Amino acid sequence: MRDLKVPDSGPKRKLLDATERLVVEKGFDLVSVRDITGAIKANVAAVNYHFGSREGLMDLVMLHVMEAVNAARREALQNLMRQESRGSVEEMVEAYVNSVLDAAGHVEMDLPFFLKLAGRVMVFPTAMMSQALVNERKQVNDAYVQALAAAVPHMQSADIEAGWAFFDGGLGQSLVNLKADVSPKIQAQQWVGFGVRGLVGREISEKTDPVDRAPQPEVPDKAEVPDKAEVSEIVEIPKLVKAPKAKPKKSEDQSMMFDF
Repeated sequence: MRDLKVPDSGPKRKLLDATERLVVEKGFDLVSVRDITGAIKANVAAVNYHFGSREGLMDLVMLHVMEAVNAARREALQNLMRQESRGSVEEMVEAYVNSVLDAAGHVEMDLPFFLKLAGRVMVFPTAMMSQALVNERKQVNDAYVQALAAAVPHMQSADIEAGWAFFDGGLGQSLVNLKADVSPKIQAQQWVGFGVRGLVGREISEKTDPVDRAPQPEVPDKAEVPDKAEVSEIVEIPKLVKAPKAKPKKSEDQSMMFDF
């Protein structure tokens, strides 16, 4: 693989920035080399020259995002593990989500733009990523799954892994479809509530997303229907009388058609 180092400036950085903007707008699959070079009026051969291939450029886009996100996630989890309580499920999910917001400052990107770009990377098929990125992503996720297993020892490891994979995929989709009229921090709290409920059920997520738990009225097993004898009065429904059909009038057009 070609050197995956994010350039500070120059034509290589211009290509990277243009690609990131296009990926946010269209997704990885729909961005072509001509789209990228056309955006900055560069020669089509520039992508191969600087990155070896289109795939090499896309790998750098992913690395630029996930390097910052994974570093923030590792640090957040380590801080939780230093606590005496070792962190609750809600705190772990919150650390995982908020790390994406924190990472935007590390790469000096506009927060909504970075979140959408991170979402594009998170929903990108793992089978099409470079092995280095796949390994890094797996290590971070495994660390969180192990910490969760310690926090909820009554749960099966397979259930935690499945719940985490569903939550991670849902988070990525939410980032791609980030709402412009709602603060990212407010949306982040919604994602936290979604993640906690999906992992360990609603009872642990009450703090994140409280719901009205007022007792519901009891519904009788079988509604009582009065016997026929209890019906005091029977109302007769009069029979409908059909009105006689009116004979169709002969139109002037008809008389003209047949009266020769």
